[in-house]
Amino acid sequence: MTILASTILGAYGISHIPIALENRRTRQIAATQALCYHVQILLEEYKRTYGSFPRNAQEYEKAIGKSLPMDYWEHSIKYQSYTDAIAEGTNPSSLGRTGLPSNNFELRSAGPDGKLGTDDDVIMRDGIFFTNSEVKKQPAGRISADR
Repeated sequence: MTILASTILGAYGISHIPIALENRRTRQIAATQALCYHVQILLEEYKRTYGSFPRNAQEYEKAIGKSLPMDYWEHSIKYQSYTDAIAEGTNPSSLGRTGLPSNNFELRSAGPDGKLGTDDDVIMRDGIFFTNSEVKKQPAGRISADR
């Protein structure tokens, strides 16, 4: 009877390992997304103060007084501004159907693998999260790994 009960409990525990791993991954992504929302609030405050989003991460760091935070996996979050390209007219495809800019900034976490441009990236554009495949279909410029 004890062997049967142990076998059943062991099988039950093993069958729930994938669910536990997926829940852990979901929590990690949610923590990184919450961090992106926090940075978005700081970016909005910057825009209210200076009239536009920072042009690059260095401008952000100078105004905020600290660098962009690290994501859940201890990789730095990357920041890309598209406002200069929109203002200069060099990126007209970033205008939505309304003619208003649809991509002012992008925050990107390299995700668990630490490599930018892979499917596990956590990407926020103007407060909305996208998958890497969705971003590839969008016209806005890509973020570089050196920023």
